[in-house]
Amino acid sequence: MKKKQGFTLIELLAVIVILAVIALIATPLIMGTITKAKINSFKDSMYGVLKSAEQYVGEKLLESENSYPGEFINLTNQDKLNYKGSKINGEVMITKDGSVNIKAVYGDSCYYKNESDKEILSFKGNCDKLYTYNGVYGIPTDANEFETEVLDNGKISIKKYKGPTNTIVNIPETINGKLVVKIDSYAFRWMKLTKVRIPNSVERMEWGSFMGNNLNEIIFPKNEYTYSGANFISNNMPEEKAWIYHRTVDGLEDRKVLNSYAGADKKVNVPSLIEVLLSWSLTNREEVILNEGLKIMHDFSLSEHQFTEIRIPSTVTNIGTDVLRLSPTNDHFQKIINKTGRAFDWGLITGTTSTGAFVTGVVHHPNGDIQVVSE
Repeated sequence: MKKKQGFTLIELLAVIVILAVIALIATPLIMGTITKAKINSFKDSMYGVLKSAEQYVGEKLLESENSYPGEFINLTNQDKLNYKGSKINGEVMITKDGSVNIKAVYGDSCYYKNESDKEILSFKGNCDKLYTYNGVYGIPTDANEFETEVLDNGKISIKKYKGPTNTIVNIPETINGKLVVKIDSYAFRWMKLTKVRIPNSVERMEWGSFMGNNLNEIIFPKNEYTYSGANFISNNMPEEKAWIYHRTVDGLEDRKVLNSYAGADKKVNVPSLIEVLLSWSLTNREEVILNEGLKIMHDFSLSEHQFTEIRIPSTVTNIGTDVLRLSPTNDHFQKIINKTGRAFDWGLITGTTSTGAFVTGVVHHPNGDIQVVSE
């Protein structure tokens, strides 16, 4: 019987090579699993901080009777939030309306989440790349996606957005080292954008600058700025944020003056505080309820409509031309209920030839006669 022999040197070397190959394959997988577990644990800590911050801000809103100004909380000292989990390097941003946002650094990446984000987002690098807009964090959109003009004061006006559609645009505060201070007319029109964040450097937005998108979030500058009419018409803002009011030169919101209705609802009830409708502010609606207290309706404010009838409140004193200009397809507009007791040139108001001023009567419109009645 032949005696069994041990492994030869060649066989041992082959085994060693095979084990080395297995180690080379397995080690990255194992390390990747460990790294992923650590990142998930870090994200869990971020969610824990957010939960503590939400409890904190709830208490603050109650204490201040909803006059809480908001604040930034450095997370190197988490005692303020009464958070007991692992400490993280970052900050929480709380807005005056109670929205809670967070950013933090872990390893070689920045992690952040705004209240409107479904999950924590991240990118390679520290968080310096994030810009703090008025209540949210965002990575500024690449400067090459904008057509710009250098103004006489050396600052920047955005003439046109030329980037991808159906996306979020975070307008940068500076382009080529120059402050962005102005958004030109139609600069972002019809681009199917879903969110837009406007930096605090912007001082003016011209007529129709963001009209005709799919916006469900608009972040305005927190500093002083003004804008022309119809900036945000024909968008998709949720109803509670769809009424875009005029801003005074000191940056305060004037809820008596409507700049744009930015919602998708074709049938709207105008808030009772509104006294002035700016041009094109409520264009292309199927039904609009105007409430007592309204005083001024600027040119084209309800134009291109699909009304069957409209009631003009008794408080209205001024109605501009083409305010009730019909959509070309509207052949069913039959009645204007004039509760003002005042005479207006309803021909010019409905977008046809002058009829002279009258309180009640008939407008012979190409789309069909329109009765002006008092009740």
